[in-house]
Amino acid sequence: METHVRVVARFRPPVTDEEFNDQPVFLLRPGDNSNAIDSGVAENATVESQDGRWTFEFDTAFSEEASQHVVYDRIGHPAVQDVLAGQTPENRIYHILKC
Repeated sequence: METHVRVVARFRPPVTDEEFNDQPVFLLRPGDNSNAIDSGVAENATVESQDGRWTFEFDTAFSEEASQHVVYDRIGHPAVQDVLAGQTPENRIYHILKC
């Protein structure tokens, strides 16, 4: 079954007040299907705090190393293409007609 909602996160670099002994604030782990984080992108990623107090799962997670270009290619471009094709989340197709 195809899903229409994807949960994506982009993490910014920590600010000075957030750093603790040069340790990362969070750990970004790629999912089972991927061996490494490629270009700052992890698919089916788990993000957990350094102290282990919280854990989140995302379809895609972008680390602070991910460029704007990479984020757009993975997320923005497919969404724009769907909009320009006229497809709605309900799989209905609408066309813009000249009246």
